[in-house]
Amino acid sequence: MHVANFIENTAPPPRTGQLSGLLDAGIIAAAAACIVVTVIPAGMFAHRAHELSTPAVFTATGDPDTAEAAAGPVGAPLLWRVQDGKATVWLFGSVPARHRDLTWMDSRLFQAFDGADAVWFETTGAMPAEGNIWGDRGASVLLNQRAGRLGKPVTAFGKTAAKIDEDVVLSGLWRSGDERGLLARLNTLGRLPSVPGVWPSRIEGALKEDKTTFVAVDAAQLLGPDGLVAQLRRDGHKVERFDP
Repeated sequence: MHVANFIENTAPPPRTGQLSGLLDAGIIAAAAACIVVTVIPAGMFAHRAHELSTPAVFTATGDPDTAEAAAGPVGAPLLWRVQDGKATVWLFGSVPARHRDLTWMDSRLFQAFDGADAVWFETTGAMPAEGNIWGDRGASVLLNQRAGRLGKPVTAFGKTAAKIDEDVVLSGLWRSGDERGLLARLNTLGRLPSVPGVWPSRIEGALKEDKTTFVAVDAAQLLGPDGLVAQLRRDGHKVERFDP
């Protein structure tokens, strides 16, 4: 392998022997590292919804809440859709974790997020410096950064439940989309909601607008018999889980 000198339109003198081979191998390795480090993350943020496949709706027999929890891990974080006429609300539950990138997002999540007209988040309090309104490096922080790159309007609501501390077990269950495991872990941590929260009325308001809203809240807000998904179903809404 020879590296062309494009400035002077010449090539460096040929190398011979073992040293030449080692240098060539080093150049190739360095180039590959650059591709891995720079191209892949850039590619993630270049994804657009129209380039992605249609997610699959989870089909439940009997009670959908029970069936979804019993289905086992789906291989990626959980996602639900609520529709009313032309209005669509995507429900996404996040957990505190030190996420460095969006490798946990699959085409289903890219499609739902990138196709939304607006994004709603929960905050942990007042907005600190540098726009990090969550105070950690969780999924919501990374999604907020993506929303900014895509020019999406963002609305931040104050949390209505106690903040969940970072938990390695919980993070692993969340990444694998293990609803039953998440329910058990959140119950052990005492974080499942026991009374109706304010989110059902917020979702009702979003469903009155002819647009698509992506809602990211603590996973604890969505799950369990008193979670947002179950509450919306009891109120007569069709809530479908979308699996990879």
